[in-house]
Amino acid sequence: MSQQTRWIVVDDRDSQITYSGSWSSISGDEFNGRGSFGSTYLNTLRSSTSTGSTLTFSFIGDAARIMGTMLGRTTDPEWECILDGVVQEKESAWNSLQNNMAFCKFYELAPGPHTISLRVTRSSERAFLFDQIQYKPTGRVDNQVTYITRADPNLAYDSTWQPLGHAAHMTHRTGGILELRFIGTQVAWYASYPSELAHVDSTASYTLDGGAPVSITVPGGGNDSDWNRLLFTTPRVNRGEHTLRVTYHGRGSQTPLVLSHLLVTDGTTQLVSPPPPIDTSPAPPTDDATPGGGTPTSTDDDEDSGDSAPGSAASSRPRPSPSDSANPNIPGGLSDSDTEIAPSEGLAVLRKSSTAGSSPTDISSGGGIDGNTNTSDSKGLPVGAIVGAVLGCLAFLVLVVGILVFLKYRRRRNTRNIFLPNSPQTVQPFYAAGYSDASNPPMASVPAVGQGENQGQYGSPVSLPPEQGSMSAGLPSSMSGLSNPSAFSPQINSGFSPVSSTTNLLQPLRKGSEAPIPPQSVQLVGHPPNYTP
Repeated sequence: MSQQTRWIVVDDRDSQITYSGSWSSISGDEFNGRGSFGSTYLNTLRSSTSTGSTLTFSFIGDAARIMGTMLGRTTDPEWECILDGVVQEKESAWNSLQNNMAFCKFYELAPGPHTISLRVTRSSERAFLFDQIQYKPTGRVDNQVTYITRADPNLAYDSTWQPLGHAAHMTHRTGGILELRFIGTQVAWYASYPSELAHVDSTASYTLDGGAPVSITVPGGGNDSDWNRLLFTTPRVNRGEHTLRVTYHGRGSQTPLVLSHLLVTDGTTQLVSPPPPIDTSPAPPTDDATPGGGTPTSTDDDEDSGDSAPGSAASSRPRPSPSDSANPNIPGGLSDSDTEIAPSEGLAVLRKSSTAGSSPTDISSGGGIDGNTNTSDSKGLPVGAIVGAVLGCLAFLVLVVGILVFLKYRRRRNTRNIFLPNSPQTVQPFYAAGYSDASNPPMASVPAVGQGENQGQYGSPVSLPPEQGSMSAGLPSSMSGLSNPSAFSPQINSGFSPVSSTTNLLQPLRKGSEAPIPPQSVQLVGHPPNYTP
């Protein structure tokens, strides 16, 4: 193929195209905004529902393609592609409606005159929709809409620009600059936005021939990739040589400025002198994050790259184009012979046709970002911050556990102090002497803890017998000789009835044991009145 990098775009209404059969011109409004490849070209289509309808175009060059709107994978309509009277293999249809799709591709042709045709072979239910023809001339062509690829020699990038896979070039650094020198009357800027890029709107501006800056909004992407978005169009000026300068004002966390290709109205394949070196000066980075939030991919010129601002005094060496292994002979420089971004389940699949009539094969996938080109690297947290956070969490957990243990211990200690006084008094058993009526034993009271004297049944003082300190004192004569008088302690019935013994023996209280239940006729002094023994 020749070294020509520019293509010519021919609209469906152009008189250079010859139609035969039944064709009608329709608006593209019904199809604009649908699919992943932008709107119809100039908002017009040529429609046919008649089998045998044909369109024909002749040119001098070495490559061409016939494009239009595909309604989705279907057996109706059908078409065939013809090059110089010979039927060639056609392109496959897509699963969903897409604009700006290639029906026929004729690549790597011998330079010279060629005639291409498309014939509708079946269209009984759905219309065939033709939109435009693009061809690459081998000679000079003037006053035509010129397709300028991102690898064009008349484009100059500053050091902030980098490849976006094989789909486009982009900058996400504040002050990034691009300049284009062209011959024509108007420029349209087209961009590609994979869904992986940031979705936050950003801003940019452009000047034409050094005039007042015109501010533009760079809309954020969405969940679906957009591969042919019209970003802005300059106003018409007199035909001649002009300079377009575009500056990015966004930040790394916002949508980057992306260039896919440019269309120049009343343009030419003739090149002009390249733009001078772009003036740049280092500036503190406003945001080191990439559009996806990571660290920007380094380039060969990282040593002099940085945020750039227009009009600064220092200058850096010119960068005619970021290198992305693109072939300048193909629109967009996508691949060796032709690579076209195509939708597939919400992602972009790069399809390659090495020769005319060959079947397209997928060469990469994943949102249109080439597998060997990372547009952003993940920016991890500092190790010190991670370690500090982990240690802080552990210290906090230890502190909380310590407080809980202390409170539990304190509560248990307070409870023990309430039920077990520091100086417990043990009640010694005694036997009241001098009674003979077992059915009416004398009353004896347990002294309340802390009281200085013993109380009777209703609180009247009662003097204990002097034999209280002896376990055998007061025993009947029949028991006085026993060595174990405690063997005759009274037994308590399960029904809480009074003791059956004629003696009234009270057992001593010990820690961890329960006091024996007293006879029902005895009131325990020091308990609340509603207590029931």
